[in-house]
This record gives sequence, C-alpha cells and structure tokens, in this order.
Amino acid sequence: MADPLSIASGALAVIGAVAKVSSLIVKFARDCNGARADLIQVKRELSDLVSILEFIEDDDTEAAKVLPGRLQSLIHDMLVHCNEIVKQIGETITKCRSKPGSLLW
Repeated sequence: MADPLSIASGALAVIGAVAKVSSLIVKFARDCNGARADLIQVKRELSDLVSILEFIEDDDTEAAKVLPGRLQSLIHDMLVHCNEIVKQIGETITKCRSKPGSLLW
C-alpha cells in the first residue's frame, strides 16, 4: 500500500520530469518546424497533467488517508508509470535532437 506522502512525492517527481521535458519540447519545436503542432499538443497534455498532479501534491495528507489502500496503490503505480513515460518522451526528443543534419518530423 502506498502512503499519502509517497503519492505526493510521486506527483512531485512527475511534475519535475514534465518541467524538464517541456523545455526540451520547446527547443525541439524551434528546430523542427514540422513538429510544432504535434509538440504543442503534447506540451498542453503535459500541462494538464501537471495541473492535476499539483492538486494531488497540495492535497492535505489527512484527506488522502481516507482513500482505500488499493486506490492509493493504484495512484502510486500510475504516477510511477507517468514518470517513466515522461522520461521516455524526453529521451526520444534528446535522441532526435542529437542526430546531425536538419530535423524532419
């Protein structure tokens, strides 16, 4: 079972990862005009995710304790998965930016 503090710290970890990836998205979109529309949408989705996670992070841990243990566990697992996906997005963008030549989307 995940405790409310681990859920809040998981939310904070994803927020940090999104901040890093968002700056990569902006840089990549500048370098690759064809990717702008898609990357703007990805950035919006990440911003929406951060908004939700900020509510979780700011939530009173006492209120989070009323969540059933199974639900706390599921939320924690989802946060871990979100963090992994956001990091994969960042790694993919970094890999694409490191290739020589002009960027194509």
